[in-house]
Amino acid sequence: LNIIKGNIITGNFTLEVSGIISNFTNSTLNGYIIGNLRKPVTSGGTRIVSFPLGTDNGYSPVTVTLNSTTTSGSLTASAYQVPHPNSVIPEECLQRYWNFTNSGIAFSTASVKMTYLATDFTTSFNEASFETVMQVGKYDGGWTFPSITTRTPGGTNDGGSITIGGITGFSSFTTTKNESALPVEMTSFTHNVFDKRNVKLLWETSS
Repeated sequence: LNIIKGNIITGNFTLEVSGIISNFTNSTLNGYIIGNLRKPVTSGGTRIVSFPLGTDNGYSPVTVTLNSTTTSGSLTASAYQVPHPNSVIPEECLQRYWNFTNSGIAFSTASVKMTYLATDFTTSFNEASFETVMQVGKYDGGWTFPSITTRTPGGTNDGGSITIGGITGFSSFTTTKNESALPVEMTSFTHNVFDKRNVKLLWETSS
């Protein structure tokens, strides 16, 4: 697929491309995919899958590296220009998240490089103060925080990228000012009343 000029917007559909997507001429960006992009992944060793994704406010591609790929399948990715819907303090999260769906690929571990824009930050979560310390949250029914392997800050108003490693499954990812901006997931919350006016609270969390 050779993008000459402009973006491809998939809406609720998914664009599947089995070959290379060319969206640059020299150093000039010709366009990118806004929506759902699926790419096939073959078995055998390390596989690097690039997704030239973006949203209305700019280009934010992602690159996935799959290690020890033993079963072929496909990987679908999309970028969203809003805070993650499961964040508890949206203004302290990047106003962007990425979603991945794995269809049949078996692999050992993976790394994900996510590119973000300066406009994705907020007043409470500004690029200048938090870019070098922000965390990545992975949501799969609950929040976990993968290890960050590489930070490439973009500066005060340039955007940048952040890479996580050791991933064994795919779902959705976002970045956050700190882990407290993303909620714990409770499995139970009960109470016991004793001495008429004293209450004991009991709870368990899954993440």
